[in-house]
Amino acid sequence: MSEKILLITGASSGIGKATAYLAVKKGYKVALVARSEDKLNNIASELGESNALAIACDITKLENIAQAVRKTIEKFGKIDAVFANAGVGLNKPGTENGDPKEWEDLIDLNIKALLWTAKVSLPYLKENKGHFIITSSVAGKIHLPGSVYGASKWFASG
Repeated sequence: MSEKILLITGASSGIGKATAYLAVKKGYKVALVARSEDKLNNIASELGESNALAIACDITKLENIAQAVRKTIEKFGKIDAVFANAGVGLNKPGTENGDPKEWEDLIDLNIKALLWTAKVSLPYLKENKGHFIITSSVAGKIHLPGSVYGASKWFASG
């Protein structure tokens, strides 16, 4: 099987969506993972059923991303690369005026979902000497005092 299989989290918009189109253009098959089922289905339809699999799920839940990985293996037989791209920012930045509920959501997606994605995909990636790629941010490389978002991106960069 010479086709390369790429699983992308946060695939319904932005960098994830653009990566899916470019990957298929370069000959990859893609598993598109995000919460937005309608958007994923539209992208998968445009890319073609044989090239793309839409998997709507909330990857902040370990079992959900595990199921997404299983569905990818069932459809394509393997995974060669994972692009852990899903992430979120904050409406109220800073610690003093920030919203703790927003912080929980951010930590769940920007940190825990990244860990869950690695945990469930790395055994398959090892089989194929595959790659685990993470989207971070310049916020993960510079000091942003009191930035919870920045701290989450430092985690991703680390």
